[in-house]
Amino acid sequence: MMEGIDKTYDAVVFIGYHAKAGTEDSPLAHTISGSIIKDLSVNGISLPEAGYNALMAGYFDVPVVFLSGGKAICKHAKELFGEVETVVVKDGMGSANLGLHPEVVQDKIRNGVKKSLQNLKKYKPYKLKSPYTIVLSVKKKESVTKGLKYPGVKQTGEMQLTYTSKNIVDIFEAFLEVWN
Repeated sequence: MMEGIDKTYDAVVFIGYHAKAGTEDSPLAHTISGSIIKDLSVNGISLPEAGYNALMAGYFDVPVVFLSGGKAICKHAKELFGEVETVVVKDGMGSANLGLHPEVVQDKIRNGVKKSLQNLKKYKPYKLKSPYTIVLSVKKKESVTKGLKYPGVKQTGEMQLTYTSKNIVDIFEAFLEVWN
């Protein structure tokens, strides 16, 4: 999702995001593939897709300034990134969502992005300290078998894989080996 990001970008905007796998009252909650991954954590922090995308942006010193999506991911984004403009477009209730009208959402997103881009200096890139340890909890034994073929990946639980590197890009390459 962050293909092409580099240091030339001033900011990142995430539109249409969802909560991580296992989040209650968030019917679309998943992490990359709902059929493979139960949880993804880096340095002990369980991350949604917005979290690891923000880490990739942070690697290039680019801050996440705006995120829109369900109520749960907006809350989680603020917990992870601190300062970030968010727009809640839907609220999960059990297996259903209560969403805003598309025209209302478009206006809220447009205004939220504009507000965030007018004050870029208040946002900081999302970074964690090296070394980076990624832990994947997966749903299928085949994912464990596949992941163990990647050099340095260790099985740390029946359905859990762990990989450590000093480079954030390396841990995501290991993750992609399991996911793809």
